[in-house]
Amino acid sequence: MAKKQARDRAYYEDRLKRDHPSVYADLKAGKHRTVTDAAVAAGIKKVRTRLLELKNAWSKADTAEQADFLKWLMASGALSAGSLPSMPSAGTAGLQSIGG
Repeated sequence: MAKKQARDRAYYEDRLKRDHPSVYADLKAGKHRTVTDAAVAAGIKKVRTRLLELKNAWSKADTAEQADFLKWLMASGALSAGSLPSMPSAGTAGLQSIGG
């Protein structure tokens, strides 16, 4: 199995040098604060929004963590018991008792 390539600062800087020399020149001239900013400007990297971060974290959370998060949403008033999503395991039982 092939090793996954690192997508670090050096990788993006090399890509900018090779594929987007004008954006790389802007980076070196100080028009972009970071290599990441320059990579976004060049279109080779996307901005990670808070929504994308939340979706990513949710997909990596186990059922217990998802249930705890839903409990927190309910306690904060951001989610009502009637709008609970279905949960695939016993973690839902604890949520149903909170909701009524």
